[in-house]
Amino acid sequence: MASGTLLQCPQSGQTVTHVPGLNCQPCPRTVPVRCPTTRSSGPPANGAGGYPRGFAARRPLNVDVRPHEWPVRFFTVFFLALALPLCGSSIAGESQSYLDRLRGFESRLVYAGPAPQRFENMKPPAGVREVLYQSGTLWLKAWLALPALSYSRPLPGVVYFHGGFALGASDLDDARPFLDAGFAVMTPMLRAENGNPGSFELLLGEVDDAAAAVRWLASHRDVNSERIYAFGHSVGGGVAALLTLRPGLPLRHTGSVGGLYTASVFDDWRDIIPFDPQRAGERELRLLLGNLRWMRCPHFAFLGGSDRLLQSREIALRELGATKAQLSIEVVPGDHFSSLPAAAKAYLRIIERSSP
Repeated sequence: MASGTLLQCPQSGQTVTHVPGLNCQPCPRTVPVRCPTTRSSGPPANGAGGYPRGFAARRPLNVDVRPHEWPVRFFTVFFLALALPLCGSSIAGESQSYLDRLRGFESRLVYAGPAPQRFENMKPPAGVREVLYQSGTLWLKAWLALPALSYSRPLPGVVYFHGGFALGASDLDDARPFLDAGFAVMTPMLRAENGNPGSFELLLGEVDDAAAAVRWLASHRDVNSERIYAFGHSVGGGVAALLTLRPGLPLRHTGSVGGLYTASVFDDWRDIIPFDPQRAGERELRLLLGNLRWMRCPHFAFLGGSDRLLQSREIALRELGATKAQLSIEVVPGDHFSSLPAAAKAYLRIIERSSP
């Protein structure tokens, strides 16, 4: 796998990521210290001002909201199975759309370096193999698991996005319900995670990587490109939700649990965010909420009845009332972490109902 090193580019005079075997190219836009593999700028990683090591992926998210005791309720807007569009479907009125704003945006990183979580160099378990997928100029690692040969090919596929900022062995266990149901399962490691090249951007460049992973799985010879789904937990759920704003993806729909964030989450993450949260556009382009009208395909969001993120449901419902977006919300038992098994099973049932 190609790895990147921050060097002074002799052509552009800027600090860039050099990948062995690739030529150094001038930086495409004039922003301070821009890495050509990202949509971001910032100082080179030098060990100073970095994140604290050992960030706990599975710690509760201390979002500044008041706890609510909600009854477990079900709110879902279903679409006819055959009418579910792929994410490449067009939408009306793209003036000032999410995509237009994203294309003209340069995130200014105040820290350029690895993701803020320790990781172990793991070998994939039996029956799982490590693969490489390309996102821009980055070559990134992922694990791929295929079900038993008794399942007929081509297989439906699920790209599972882990919580936290590094893939761990337990994440494959979290995705096992999809594998046991006969799905090909890809668990990607995104930029700056698990020793991958690139800089941590927090829900921006990582979504580019997620889109690349979806395309990679859809192109696999044993996978049915017309039955591709994405599901994620926590931060990974935020990634899966943001995929619905990206065009041209072979996704029928996506799902998340504990990943329906509001802008206040960045206040809680102030010790790890790599950008200036007060700068216009930095928060807004990293969230599905606030951009529902620009969704390209359906998203099914699950929230634990005891999750402190449950407040986002009220905010989402207000926006849904104004936009009629393709977002469905279901409250399942559990907190931010214990809600994951119930949400995965519920999403599998939705897939089954939406399959032709």
